[in-house]
Amino acid sequence: MCLSENEPGGPRRCDGHAEIGFSEAKSKLATILDEQGSISNQLQPIESQLVRARALAEAARANGNEQVYTRELARIENIEKVAEPLRVRAKKIINTKGAQMQTLAEKQADFRATSTGLRALQEEIDSKRIVARDESLPLAEREVARIEAGRLQSIAEKAKLRMDSEEQHRLQNAKNHGWDYQVKDVVPISSYSTLSEEPREATGDHRDYYHAADQFAADRSVTMYAQGTISDPESAEYDKYQVVIGNEEGKTVALDLSNYTQVPMRDPQDPLSSMQSAPSRAEVYMALNKRFAEQRAEPSFDKWIGGKGHLASKDDPRYEELKAQWQSSARERARLKKVLGDERFEKLATL
Repeated sequence: MCLSENEPGGPRRCDGHAEIGFSEAKSKLATILDEQGSISNQLQPIESQLVRARALAEAARANGNEQVYTRELARIENIEKVAEPLRVRAKKIINTKGAQMQTLAEKQADFRATSTGLRALQEEIDSKRIVARDESLPLAEREVARIEAGRLQSIAEKAKLRMDSEEQHRLQNAKNHGWDYQVKDVVPISSYSTLSEEPREATGDHRDYYHAADQFAADRSVTMYAQGTISDPESAEYDKYQVVIGNEEGKTVALDLSNYTQVPMRDPQDPLSSMQSAPSRAEVYMALNKRFAEQRAEPSFDKWIGGKGHLASKDDPRYEELKAQWQSSARERARLKKVLGDERFEKLATL
């Protein structure tokens, strides 16, 4: 738990820790299955030897061959001494596997009830729906895909309900403690740009730029999710839209995305649709890079805004708003540098 019950905004599980927990649970189950397979491979020939020795002993007893009977009984006893410890281990591993499968199911549910997990689930649903609509495929295959898409959609809806329920719990917890807290929509950030096909076809510097942004976005040690604050759950616009970026140590920085680019709209009637409009990691990085590059080239806002020709004069009503955004992004840049570290921040600033 990244924030406890007694911390403002808590209790909360962050995307990164939930994903790590799910990955570790899968890894542990894979290790258990490997061990189970190893024990089974060791037991199989031993059990075969036992079957053969018992058959020989029974035949010798039936034929009155005492010497062979005695020899096979001794062999059975020796084989059993080798087999029994393996049987004990096999029984324990079955119990361990059952417990780990339950843990995996719980960790998977925890991960799916996060922005990153919900996005991954939605992408899986979309891929199944594509198969279901592909008339070039056999009807049976399309039908299986359709049913699976429906099953996954049901899981996604339950995961979103859980996220909403947890958010309401945090709101109530804040009211109980007298904390200042607003309802938030937590929406996912995917790894790659939704426009990735276009950059792949670009040439020269543009191609290299998009490729560098995609590579930077693929760094999974950096967590990222969007958090839209709303005062009215029925509103189509966010009061505030932040992108939260975190590092391996759990340190985070919240960036106001409106300082860098246009923020997405929301559909109050279809919360899952917010996943489709959420910016990708690459798109976030490119928006940050653009502003940081501009500030590095021209630190003075007045010179920058004059050179861009955005405003005719300081009397323009938008002057103060744009200047506040410029100054805010400069402060955010300093905080982001602490979270990403010098090397990663320099890479972001020079995409």
